[in-house]
Amino acid sequence: NARGRAVSRHIAASRRKAAAASGEAGVMGLGAMAIRRVEREAPATKLGRARLALSLATTPGSMPCREAERGKISDIVEQAIIEGFACRGRSVYISGVPGTGKTATVREVIRALRKKSRDGYLPRFNHVELNGLRLQTPAHAYSAIAEELLGERLSPHRACEVLDARFREGRGSDGRVTILVADEMDLLVTRSQQLLYNLFDWPTHRASRLVILGIANTLDLPERLLPKISSRLGNNKVVFKPYTAEQLKKIVRARLEDAALSTAPPDVFVGAAKLSNVVSTGEDAFDAVSIELASRKVAAVSGDARRVLELCRRAAELAETLAGRRFDKAEEAARRAGSSESAAVREAAVSTDGSAALDLDRSRRRLRALDSAKVEMLHIKDTMFEMFQSPHMRMLEAASRHDRIFLCALLLELRRSGVTEACVSHVMRTHEQLCRTHAEPLPPAGAAAGIACRLAASGLLLADPGRRRAAQRVCLNVPLEDVVYALKDERRVQERKVAAATGAVAAAASARVAQTDADRGDIPWIRQMDL
Repeated sequence: NARGRAVSRHIAASRRKAAAASGEAGVMGLGAMAIRRVEREAPATKLGRARLALSLATTPGSMPCREAERGKISDIVEQAIIEGFACRGRSVYISGVPGTGKTATVREVIRALRKKSRDGYLPRFNHVELNGLRLQTPAHAYSAIAEELLGERLSPHRACEVLDARFREGRGSDGRVTILVADEMDLLVTRSQQLLYNLFDWPTHRASRLVILGIANTLDLPERLLPKISSRLGNNKVVFKPYTAEQLKKIVRARLEDAALSTAPPDVFVGAAKLSNVVSTGEDAFDAVSIELASRKVAAVSGDARRVLELCRRAAELAETLAGRRFDKAEEAARRAGSSESAAVREAAVSTDGSAALDLDRSRRRLRALDSAKVEMLHIKDTMFEMFQSPHMRMLEAASRHDRIFLCALLLELRRSGVTEACVSHVMRTHEQLCRTHAEPLPPAGAAAGIACRLAASGLLLADPGRRRAAQRVCLNVPLEDVVYALKDERRVQERKVAAATGAVAAAASARVAQTDADRGDIPWIRQMDL
């Protein structure tokens, strides 16, 4: 063990030396040493640059529509860093539904503070980030924090002792303020809640110089914690509300502006030949109506910015692919037609130089064709159909009426508890309350286990064996946003009604649609609920 700790110290010292050599020594902790940047060839078309800018892996230049939240977080953290040795520690709870920019905003704040520290406007500080999803157990949070601060791998018990001595008594401290970002904080809740108690108790000590930014999707998590924890958490809370349609549209446009602000694309190489000045950069890659449609559709379901970015990115990819296919078909048709121009091209291609010139000319024409393509409403609709017609979405659409009400009750129970799984007895109690409230027929006695097992067999839920009955626990096996979309979307019902009204046997078809809706389809009161 002693030898292992010595090796860890040696590795930590090597890291610090490398960070100092790269000019990043002012801020220690996660991200202090940057990964070597690999420059990739810039896309040659405006749709390609739009796809790159809309990718979730691309770090945006700024987070629009979150100026107030970013300013509040930045003020709290910056003030603590400026206080230095006199810092008494602070705790901030950041909440909001998934996809509202919580983690991205915090990281943007940390990046800005890092730059100020490197430029000499702020004292040096430590930064540690941990994610509850990436920990083997909640107790391993101690090990992750200790490894980032000390460069040593310790057991959770030993790491807890070392961190206790550092933050309570100041032993082993380097005198810097430490910014601890605890993402997915609701996953750190244990039966005794001792881990969260220690985390939020440390900032209350004079020697801690610790600022904790807790991030979670649950709005009322502090109220559900023990009083001794919620009292230490304080009143510093920042709530990220779901994005509206206008905000989502602004986010997409900001990403596209980042793509347009990138200067004219570099020279594109095909083989050994250079294609210069092939791509125009003045036109927008998206039609205004297409962005409006995507933003409103996502805002009506979840307000998740990641969803609208992925929807627009896939639409740009689809538009570029279709433009390439149209060009290839036109070229094939022209080749088969055997026009005079094609004959001249064949004569020019006799020599090697002529063949290279032919390939170069075709590449230029193909790039022009791809660059003239634009994302329109049709591409957005096709992408929405593709995204929302996965196998599990079809299973959700085919679910029976009580299956849908059970899923609605499960979403309400998960939202109330703030955890990712729920007991079937609790879900069924909510299910019956919904039925009584909205004049729905009650499910048969003992149907809870059957519904849970049926949804689990469809792959929509993960469930304990049905023989456990009241003790059976279930959790979603598909994205929560997809479940909300399937429960609230009335497009399929309207399509069936229109088809029935225009059919040859309208009366019989209408009766069949009414019976289908009663069994499986539209449940209007679910669409009015805040899921």
